[in-house]
Amino acid sequence: MKTSFNRFKSAVAATALMMTLLLAGGAGAAPAAVTERDGVLHIPGARAEVRYNLKTGTFDLFLANGDAVILNARAEASVTVSGEKTLLTPAGAKNLKWTSVKIKDALGAGVETTVILHGGGRQPDFRHIFRIYENKPYFVISAAVIDKLDTPIGVERLSPVIVDAKSGGGVFLGKDPKSVYMLENGHKNQFDFWVRLARVSGGSDSNWSGAAYDTASGRALIGGFLKQSASLGSILAGYDAAAAPADPRTGRLGLTSYHAKATLSPMRRVNQGETLESDPFFVCPVWEAPPAALAALEAFGDAAALANGITPYKRGTPTLWDTWYSRYYDGISEDIVFKNVDSVAAKLKPYGMDTFELDAGWERSRGDWFPNEKFPNGMKVIADRIHAKGLRSAIWFAPFMAEGEAPVIRQHPDWFLELDTIGKAVLPKNAKALDISNPEVKVWIADTVRRITRDWGFKMLKVDFTYYSLSGKKYYERGRTRAEIFREAYGIIREAAGPDVYILAVGVPVAYHVGLVDGMRTGLDNSPRWGTESGYAAQGTLPSYRAMIR
Repeated sequence: MKTSFNRFKSAVAATALMMTLLLAGGAGAAPAAVTERDGVLHIPGARAEVRYNLKTGTFDLFLANGDAVILNARAEASVTVSGEKTLLTPAGAKNLKWTSVKIKDALGAGVETTVILHGGGRQPDFRHIFRIYENKPYFVISAAVIDKLDTPIGVERLSPVIVDAKSGGGVFLGKDPKSVYMLENGHKNQFDFWVRLARVSGGSDSNWSGAAYDTASGRALIGGFLKQSASLGSILAGYDAAAAPADPRTGRLGLTSYHAKATLSPMRRVNQGETLESDPFFVCPVWEAPPAALAALEAFGDAAALANGITPYKRGTPTLWDTWYSRYYDGISEDIVFKNVDSVAAKLKPYGMDTFELDAGWERSRGDWFPNEKFPNGMKVIADRIHAKGLRSAIWFAPFMAEGEAPVIRQHPDWFLELDTIGKAVLPKNAKALDISNPEVKVWIADTVRRITRDWGFKMLKVDFTYYSLSGKKYYERGRTRAEIFREAYGIIREAAGPDVYILAVGVPVAYHVGLVDGMRTGLDNSPRWGTESGYAAQGTLPSYRAMIR
């Protein structure tokens, strides 16, 4: 027991030390100057250096001790010009130019270095952008296109970092990538609730961010998109022993693929003179003791909060009693709610329970967000009763969908999406997803939220099944991506509810909600069991815990 406790103390001390080293990095230390030597840009950060070869259009990432982390990486953009798809990349291009300027943005003061590929009037211009900040241990990398043509273009993908062995590239951690795992932050978009610790040799496809960790050496590479304002950001990584690259200096074998990919779907329209930049990609190598990887993950979280303008919720996270998970599911009524509100106030409130939530079962039908016959006195009476007991009132609804014979389906059939393949597989047969880019739908959503929060007085919204509206073949508003449309719709919910209403988002993908809601359920429904089964559909305490701590 004493040995275990000492190990625990050592781990805590190491974590605290690494937090100091990683996040402080030397008070007042400004980034060193960017220089060009023999056709190679040297972009020094606090703990590592990017070396951009202007002759090949590729870059390397080296630690201060000379160890290579990334070799022969490139950037790409997949665009459509006059109906023809083309790939833009500095790799292999000639006459690359560069600029370096001081900046100050949400992440702090620093230096922005841009490698420029001119399209020559035949293709859009391309920019590969590297940002480093005072006292920060990481790099932030993005890719951008500028339409200098006489016609709009479409952009399907922006990739600020691509490494593959076929092009001579590799990502190097320990001696053998067989011991490298990826802590994913959701999987393959639609499985955002599934948190895998995946061996990279079996392939990894992580949403938003990923921690590549070598269990043999304790070295790690933390990467992730700080925002998802216009795209679905993901990291794909793999290892094929037959094609493994070797670090020329140390002989270490590397991952054969690593791709930071920002997918814009539907294709994003860029008009003449406009610039479209990918969401910023965070890169932080960790070579110290294993707890340092946790510190780097904290650094990613802090940077993401700054990039999205997030401040801590000052009124505290709700501790709630929910009618669905307790025992009733959707079999609730006014009488049942009143009895349980009284019981929660008397028996649970003294121990910290502060919120009472009505889950599904109060509505006429999904899409008809008015009280059914089991709530004869309306919903304001319910909210008032909850408040009278000193509890916060919360209510469930699903504002982006409707089912069956809901009036909104009968009266406005043109408001609903034609579903893509994923949507057809995910949605129940009698369910429809609203086209949240339609101006009339936006008004309908705002009116629904205002009725629930301002007229009835509920102080917390549990917003469910909104991911249904990510599954349209096409949208009313053309030229914008699902991420942009989705985030605007959540902005409408926030504005209609007001700043004092706590918004809990339920469903995938998590990163699309960042900065717009107060809390997120990051896993599936919980259930009263440990949940020792594996796979994407696992429920219970352990799967919920894995989803929560990610």
